[in-house]
Amino acid sequence: MARYPSGFGRFLCAHDFNVGPVVEVALVGPSPESLNPLAAEVFGRFLPNRVVAGAVGDHGAQRAGLPLLEGRTAVDGKSTAFVCRNYACELPVTDASALASQLDHDRR
Repeated sequence: MARYPSGFGRFLCAHDFNVGPVVEVALVGPSPESLNPLAAEVFGRFLPNRVVAGAVGDHGAQRAGLPLLEGRTAVDGKSTAFVCRNYACELPVTDASALASQLDHDRR
């Protein structure tokens, strides 16, 4: 610790990410602006162990090459959020209040 004092803090963060609850959120939508309300809900709360990926356009999720985005498409042409925990995803949501409810799941 004396040689790399900041390394200990980084180690603790990595360890917490490894053992703590991780929330994965996939955001897909027709345009970047349409994702703003959902992204604001995700980033506007304290979720230390979150992974967020986003894609825009009809085939954005397929081109991104990220497993979290594979097969994810916007529902009815609206921006859509997929919340996943432990390799299982909840139903897709298209409004910020429903997304907030899913993100609050661990607080119950």
